[in-house]
Amino acid sequence: MRYCTTKPELPTLALALYSLLFWPSTLSAADTTPALPPGTATSAAVTPPPIPDQAPSTLLSQADGAHLTLSSSLEAAARRIDGFFATDQSFAEATDTYARLRMDTIIEDEGDIGFKADVKIKLDLPRTERRFKLLIESDPQGAPGTEPQERPIQSIQEQDYFLSIESTLREGARWDVRPAIGIKLHTPVDPFARLRAIRYFDLGDWLLRSSPEVFWFNSEGLGALIDIDLDRALTPKVLFRSSTTPSWLKEEDFGRVDQRFTLYRHIDDRHTLSYQIGLHAKDDPAWRVEDYFAATSYRIRVHKKWLFLEFIPSLSFPASEDYDMEPRVTLRLEGVFGKGYL
Repeated sequence: MRYCTTKPELPTLALALYSLLFWPSTLSAADTTPALPPGTATSAAVTPPPIPDQAPSTLLSQADGAHLTLSSSLEAAARRIDGFFATDQSFAEATDTYARLRMDTIIEDEGDIGFKADVKIKLDLPRTERRFKLLIESDPQGAPGTEPQERPIQSIQEQDYFLSIESTLREGARWDVRPAIGIKLHTPVDPFARLRAIRYFDLGDWLLRSSPEVFWFNSEGLGALIDIDLDRALTPKVLFRSSTTPSWLKEEDFGRVDQRFTLYRHIDDRHTLSYQIGLHAKDDPAWRVEDYFAATSYRIRVHKKWLFLEFIPSLSFPASEDYDMEPRVTLRLEGVFGKGYL
């Protein structure tokens, strides 16, 4: 069943959401410098203990690392959200063994039901001092996703899987650089290579995460993308995020842009809500919005720290259907395994 409607005014919605940028920040850093009580000896009378020698480069790497200190309330809020939702950012930045197993049940507007699986596993390789990881992924960034299948087992069997070895270069420096090489496990085998870098920028009330990536598939050639996340804590329990992902694939010879605006509301340690609007666009042959979308997500931790259930009603307005509204509901069951989920 189609719902005839006019082209949604997403720019207006985006402007309304973006107006949140001008909300006063309710998070401020407390001054932790203790005041000297009257009569306390001054530095002229007290000799401070000597400071141990330390290489300047080490000090710089600690101060300017890709991961800012968790004492920042803004970064703490962003990492709490990424950890609870087990986002792709969490998987990309994991330094320990980590696995995310996801099964989506998708109910379309006409009652059709489909299933889609997603697998992301990162394992420490023995005797490599944690510098090399074995990655098993069903849908790495830059690779096309699969369509929903009629049965759950089909969504697992029909999935394309990617096996790779990832290294970490300059971890703790300004850029966290992670090269990887691997193969796409289907017939014929499709080799690929990827170079990804990650860096955080402290912009005061804002936290910027930049993650450029260059990749190559033997079957599709060279491609590139960059993830740009801009976070702001509106309250101690509400986080705003703007996510922009331009991408390019040489074989297609045109660019794409995904733009998402999301509000995350942390209810408690077991429940979190999110509200999202966004669009997909490409320049083939000129820039055009291919799809507008809006979604709400209610995520519950149902068992210990590792099992989650998520209810996601969404609306899509694809250009291929003259921007008619297409509702769907997704029920997501997800298991997350790793150091932070024990």
